[in-house]
Amino acid sequence: MKPLICELCSSNDFIKQDGLFRCQSCNTAYTLEEARKIMSVSIDRTGETSNLLVRAQRFLDDNNFVRAREYCEKVLDIDANNQGAMLLRKKWIIKMLSKRFKN
Repeated sequence: MKPLICELCSSNDFIKQDGLFRCQSCNTAYTLEEARKIMSVSIDRTGETSNLLVRAQRFLDDNNFVRAREYCEKVLDIDANNQGAMLLRKKWIIKMLSKRFKN
């Protein structure tokens, strides 16, 4: 978790007073929930999901349905609402079923 840094003056000198975290430099007060939001670390994984989707598409193009599904699932594990992975998974099902019915 990153340290609490005041959004107004960038100080990290805080005291807890009356249930609030108060900046000693500019006197700005933060609730516990606000302090948690400031201290939480947000990780952007869009680059990772994009790369996984590219690999899933390549596996699908090669008719490697097992690996295509595996990579779609990896994306959905990171972002359960990823539209690209959902679309690719639907393409995978259609392509797999059409190949099965051709045989």
